[in-house]
Amino acid sequence: MRRKIESAVRNPAFSRIMLSLLGAETVTVFFVKARGGSLEHYLALFLPMLAVTALALIFSFYHKTSFKFPVFCILLLYMGIAMQCIIQNESSSYAVKEQIIFLASVAAAGIMIFTHYKWLSIWKPEKILVSAVFATVMIYLVLLILGTDAQGTRAWITFGAFSIQPTEFIKILFVYVNTMIFCCMEWKDWMKLLVSGGYLGINLLFSVGISEMGSFLLMLLVYGVYCILFLKSWRFLLGLLVSFAGVGITGAGIGAGILWYANGRADISAFLQKCCSVVIKVQSRITIWLHPENDPLGTGYQGMKAREAMALGGWFGSDYPVKIPVEDSDYIFTSILLHMGLAVGILMVLLFLALLVEGIKLYLGAESGKNTGIVVGCVYYLFAESMLMILGSTGFFLMTGVPIAFVSNGGTALMAAFMMAALILYLGCGSTDHRNFGRKANGKEERERYGEEKVIREN
Repeated sequence: MRRKIESAVRNPAFSRIMLSLLGAETVTVFFVKARGGSLEHYLALFLPMLAVTALALIFSFYHKTSFKFPVFCILLLYMGIAMQCIIQNESSSYAVKEQIIFLASVAAAGIMIFTHYKWLSIWKPEKILVSAVFATVMIYLVLLILGTDAQGTRAWITFGAFSIQPTEFIKILFVYVNTMIFCCMEWKDWMKLLVSGGYLGINLLFSVGISEMGSFLLMLLVYGVYCILFLKSWRFLLGLLVSFAGVGITGAGIGAGILWYANGRADISAFLQKCCSVVIKVQSRITIWLHPENDPLGTGYQGMKAREAMALGGWFGSDYPVKIPVEDSDYIFTSILLHMGLAVGILMVLLFLALLVEGIKLYLGAESGKNTGIVVGCVYYLFAESMLMILGSTGFFLMTGVPIAFVSNGGTALMAAFMMAALILYLGCGSTDHRNFGRKANGKEERERYGEEKVIREN
């Protein structure tokens, strides 16, 4: 393992990429300074970002996988940190919190890879499926009990100055559940749709309970990708209708069961009122999207300010003092258009498109159906959630409240993005044996490998 790491570091391509990214990080320093951002924050994060860059590249070279994918992720991370330093230039604790988040994100990525290597790669699909569904339900129940309202949802749990958003980890559970169903279980298509539809129904019910419909919309998009790629029958559209029927039946059944179990302790009117509040929230999002000018000081205020910021940014950004609501997360892309300009905004979209293309190459090179399914889910999750927010914040689609991967402010979102990126690199490389990760081949394996190479040379 040590020799492989030394070999990765000594690779000339590694040195060239590291120097290029170091140059990009240095140029960003001047950009932050020119836009009135906190240079102190950025310099405090300079070395942690460089360390994350080095670790990502060492892993990709060590594991002989794509180095382009982590480079695209790192460039997006640089953009996000630079924008946050401009936005939060008056915050005294941002750099310290972000350093902790970097450390936690790298640790989470490592734990995710180790967990898959140690257990999930050898567990039976049925065990992984049941465990992931159980973990999903437990996360939702914890949010219903301990969750605090933030921006109209109960998707957050607060611990003093820190808060976490456990729904971000449900993304990974959702990927594993659908991978087991569509790629590992020897079921007919209708059975796969029925079970996956039931799992969607569980997510729908709890999404209504915590008022987090943006994440559920993202689930539907990723779920559609699984149906298109992995169903054997061309009649998958009819299957989707059956699946969505299963969603409604499962959600209604669970809701009715909860009310029946409560035996009068839960008021059905309160349940209906909760459903109506979700409908009203979605309706306000549609108003922001289509006609923000109808209520410029109310529900349409965010949309109007976002359009103002986009109009003033120009190609290379401006210093206009426009206060954008929720500019560090929901409207981070419009903040980039205002402060960094349309050129950087276009570059960000191109990076996400390049991320998608490279991700497709990685899942096409995966060695098994399970690995392919996991990489597919992670790739399209990162791409879809980012495009939803870019389109939503610019008025081309309704706002969903999901993060832009590696760019939006939020420790849990960054941890989940690191975990999915690590899975993509680890499972999408097409290596011959992930169970021998970091191990030296024994004599028999070496002889077999030499024999295969000899046959190839002779032919």
